[in-house]
Amino acid sequence: MRLLTLLLLSAALLPGQPRYARLGEFQGQVEVQLTAADAWMPAERNLPLMQSAWLRTGPAARLEIELDDGSVWRLGPDSQGEISDYTRLSTGQRITLLSLDRGSSYFTGEPKGKDVVMVVMPGAQAALSQGSRIRVDVQPTWSQIAILEGQVRFSAPVAEMDMREGTTARVEPATPSRFFLYPEVTAAPLDRWRED
Repeated sequence: MRLLTLLLLSAALLPGQPRYARLGEFQGQVEVQLTAADAWMPAERNLPLMQSAWLRTGPAARLEIELDDGSVWRLGPDSQGEISDYTRLSTGQRITLLSLDRGSSYFTGEPKGKDVVMVVMPGAQAALSQGSRIRVDVQPTWSQIAILEGQVRFSAPVAEMDMREGTTARVEPATPSRFFLYPEVTAAPLDRWRED
């Protein structure tokens, strides 16, 4: 019986079919690094993106990435992010982990069934629990997440909580004991682009 349990557990943890995201619309200088061993190359529309792909934008550039579950991740100017985990388990469950290292990004999506969707920034992370739209900003000394619509589970070294629409949280990675929660979302210059 124990052997059967181990076999079933290992089968459930094996990856299923590979997942691919797609590089959609973009403007300006956008570069992609498909794996850590690859050189950075200019972006191409409809380029398939897999787990571990890095993307970066130059000044005044922006890009849109379409995920296989219908979600959209947008990077603004002078931004860099990674599709850190993008797997499908043999059970069909999809794991999506997007990391923003610097700049601004918008994520719009909804986890389906038992899927896991997370956006990570220096000092914090947010797991979507329902259909949501969020804005993440990363600067050299702070990271911030604004909930434009929906709800996320926010986690940082000093706090873990559900954040609802219309709230903003800021952390300072160099000072993990500091945490700020604001009862509003301040408008940002790129908000219009996300709405369009």
